[in-house]
Amino acid sequence: MTEQVLNPSRGVPSDDEIALVRQVFRHPLSRLEQIDKLQSELQEAIQKLEDEKRTLTNHFAVYLNIVSPMSRLPEDILRDIFILCLPHERQATMSNTEAPILLTQVTSRWREVAVTTPRLWASIHIVIPSTAPAFDSAYDSATGARISLMEVAKMRAVAVADWLAKSGSLPLDISLFEQDVYPRSEYAAYIVPILLPFAKRWQKLKLDVPASSVEEIKALLPADTPILQSIDVHPHRDAPVSSTNWGNGALFGAPSLRNVSVLGIQGIKRLPIRWSSLTNLVIDAEWWNTRETVTMSDLIVLLEQCQQLKSCKLKVNTDDAVTFPPDSDGKPKRVYLPTLESLYLLEAGRNATYGTLFDAPNLRSLEYYHASSRTQNGEQVRKFLSTPGMQIEELSVAPRACGGSIVDDWLAHCQGLKTLNIKPFATGGAIEHTDDKPTEVSNLLLLKLAPLAVPNQSDQEGCLCPQLDTLHVTSNVHFSEDAVIDFVKRKMSGQYPHLSKLKSLRVAFTHPPPRGNRDYIKTALADVATPESGLKLEIEYPPPMYRGPFSSFDGIPKRDREHPYYQHIWS
Repeated sequence: MTEQVLNPSRGVPSDDEIALVRQVFRHPLSRLEQIDKLQSELQEAIQKLEDEKRTLTNHFAVYLNIVSPMSRLPEDILRDIFILCLPHERQATMSNTEAPILLTQVTSRWREVAVTTPRLWASIHIVIPSTAPAFDSAYDSATGARISLMEVAKMRAVAVADWLAKSGSLPLDISLFEQDVYPRSEYAAYIVPILLPFAKRWQKLKLDVPASSVEEIKALLPADTPILQSIDVHPHRDAPVSSTNWGNGALFGAPSLRNVSVLGIQGIKRLPIRWSSLTNLVIDAEWWNTRETVTMSDLIVLLEQCQQLKSCKLKVNTDDAVTFPPDSDGKPKRVYLPTLESLYLLEAGRNATYGTLFDAPNLRSLEYYHASSRTQNGEQVRKFLSTPGMQIEELSVAPRACGGSIVDDWLAHCQGLKTLNIKPFATGGAIEHTDDKPTEVSNLLLLKLAPLAVPNQSDQEGCLCPQLDTLHVTSNVHFSEDAVIDFVKRKMSGQYPHLSKLKSLRVAFTHPPPRGNRDYIKTALADVATPESGLKLEIEYPPPMYRGPFSSFDGIPKRDREHPYYQHIWS
């Protein structure tokens, strides 16, 4: 009778059967009740202790700070810690939520140390108040009083002057930003003059503003900025031509200038840049815009002068044909860039690929995009990669730019590749659609990178990019989860010494996770992707409520999302 009652596959139990079960398991059920009661009592006791601890901590916080380890740190150590708190990849903002302003609001000692540490104040990102109709005024956070943007601009100018005064005699890294709104404000007139007395200490300058807002800066001579090494000028995309005209651009003739980044500036070829001294160059010629800023022919002429260039990023319209006369040996002439290590090329137009016009024997990193998926684009890049002596170690590409098989046409010429990024093509211009289909990134790629039957150490034929240790695929992913799992296991097994182990794998699937399990791959690789292995594994799926073009949920309000962001957006 008992065995029949305890059979999980039987029907609904009767009252007598329930009583029998309780009788059989009376001792463990009683023990469970005791455990629940004890847990409740312990949780209540813990809560009381936490409340008491919080009360004591708040009461003695001032005294605890006196004996804390941070309060006993020598000033020189504290300064070094403060410097490490600064943003590493951008300029410091004037916000009180991050260093250096935040460091001045902790204790009087911290404030004293912070304001007397010039390196904390040697970089600054300055925002010119916006004139958008919705923001014609602001509010004082302390009093709640309405403040006009004119007053905000004046106060910000005073704050900038005070900030830069704390920087001592150090070189300065300055970023100036103005919102892309019309009509233009006069607020820049309060801030730009504050910067001019410090021009001799400018080392890096970023101007994300219309040229009309920085007329005083445009008027500076090369001698006024003797240590300027980097200039980044981005007039607004929708600004009138007059706002992108830098005239003779004397500032670009600074004697120490090594890094130049320009977007949509009229007459780039006329700027007095010392091209032979540049090590880094970024030119966005606004290929998506009808306004011509620089032709590819102009760029070729300029690049021929850049014999010290290490990094180059070009976004250009390639409709204008460029041909070189053959050299003395009858071979096509190309632009020789002996020190170039990194090339980013985004093209749009009929005449691709201009990368084939470059002779860069030391090129190690290539990032290539094209606004169409024409087959000939991929063919041109294949020719470029097959250049004798080419040793690409990092390749980034969008599938639509391949125009064929990335496996057969590209990777076969990159046997020394260590990093492969396959990412979406995303930019602000119109995309040229063709009948050519973008390359699908399928299981075949994984099989080629780590074959099922890996050749022996002396014979690597049939195995693409054996040194690959970083693979990021976030576009046109047609992998199966099991194929990814098998690929990782083959790479990490150590069975084939000539195959480098993975350091980083990122895959962004476009389909839902198997059986809703978003950790399917990570669970299967738990014994492989350990902290000791050094493998960083990132597996991404669409959001749980992601709706495709034929979703069965169309028409149903998206209020069932738990995150407050979604509840707000979709309410």
